[in-house]
This record gives sequence, C-alpha cells and structure tokens, in this order.
Amino acid sequence: MKKKKVWTAGCAVFLLLLICTVLSLRIEKMMRIEVQTVGAIQCSEEGMEEMYTLPVSCFREEDFTTAFFSVEEREGLFGKELYVEKVEAYPMWEEGNKAYILSQWVRNDQGKMRKIVNYSAWPLEDGDAVVIAGEER
Repeated sequence: MKKKKVWTAGCAVFLLLLICTVLSLRIEKMMRIEVQTVGAIQCSEEGMEEMYTLPVSCFREEDFTTAFFSVEEREGLFGKELYVEKVEAYPMWEEGNKAYILSQWVRNDQGKMRKIVNYSAWPLEDGDAVVIAGEER
C-alpha cells in the first residue's frame, strides 16, 4: 500500500513539473518582442553604388552613439530563433526621412542583406529574442 502511494505522489509531481515546463515554454514564446523590419535600398545614382538608404526611424541614438538593430537567426534550445543584434553605424547624411549609409553596414557576416528593425513594440537590447510582425514561426 505504501509503494502505491509513493508511486502516485511521484507521478503527480512529474505531471505537475511537465505542465509547468510546457506552460513556461509557451509563455516565453508569447513574450517575444514583436518587430517590423525593412530592407535597405541600393542607390541607383551614378557614383553611389556603395550607398544604401534606410528610413531615419531605424536609427537609435543612445550613449553618444548612433546604431540600428538587425534581426539575425541563431540555433536555440528548440530549433532556430530570431534575435536582434545592435549595429553601430552612422548615416553619411539624411535627406527628408531617408538616411544614406555605406554598404558594409547593411550586410551581415555571411554577406546577406540584413533585416533592419524599423519599429519594435518594446525597447530593444542586444540579444533580445524577437518575432517579426506578420511572420509565423
């Protein structure tokens, strides 16, 4: 009789821990910051092939630096996940609501075009897990 009670209590604790783990993972997924991204547009004018334009709203000024956030992909605990990376870059000049930057800032380490954050639902920090608005993961 005593073994059955211990077995039942052990199973109950196991189920409770399993339910809490699943709930924790679901809540973590729901708590990711939602962002909207834009792509940099290459300038077509002669002599400006190395320049790209971005909306001025992409740039954040803090701690005497200007930077933007780009969305990158990394291997997480349960597969691939999106996170933001802070890129310190200064616009060469601004014209209206467009900022001109060099091509080296719009490509990541693999040479692919970055997805640059234009809007975030919450203030971002380097390494935050995010989800792109309108994309299902």
